[in-house]
Amino acid sequence: MTPQDLDSMKRSDLLTLAKQIGVKGFSRLTKSELIQSVMETVEKGGDVLKKELQKFQKRLEQTAPV
Repeated sequence: MTPQDLDSMKRSDLLTLAKQIGVKGFSRLTKSELIQSVMETVEKGGDVLKKELQKFQKRLEQTAPV
């Protein structure tokens, strides 16, 4: 998932994702800060978080209206 993918997400979806991957203080962050924090957390978290991010993205795609 790229920063552009995250930018296209709703803030509410970013908040859910941040909570799932363990971003600290996520509820007070702006959308751009959320994107940066998610990307940093995924980089630090390695493969486990990358897989979690992929699962989250698939769930979003399944629920998105066509």
